[in-house]
Amino acid sequence: MQAQKNLARNKPQGRKMNKTIILISLTLCLSGCSNNAKIEQLDQNIQALNSKINQLQQDINALRPEIQAAKDEAARANYRIDDRNSPFSPRL
Repeated sequence: MQAQKNLARNKPQGRKMNKTIILISLTLCLSGCSNNAKIEQLDQNIQALNSKINQLQQDINALRPEIQAAKDEAARANYRIDDRNSPFSPRL
């Protein structure tokens, strides 16, 4: 008789526990889905940033010869200026 009373009292607790377990599992599933969406968004952002980095690297590589040409021209101009101001060069 006492055992039947204990079983009767435990049934509502069992239902409550089942509801809690179901609620927790649903919450975990939903949070897992939102985390996957966030991870996918971050992955897309990383891919976009990598493509921008690659484009910038290509732009830099394309400008290197122009930069070197400008440096060479500046060096020649400085040499001509220095040569004009040399005391050994004839002045006209």
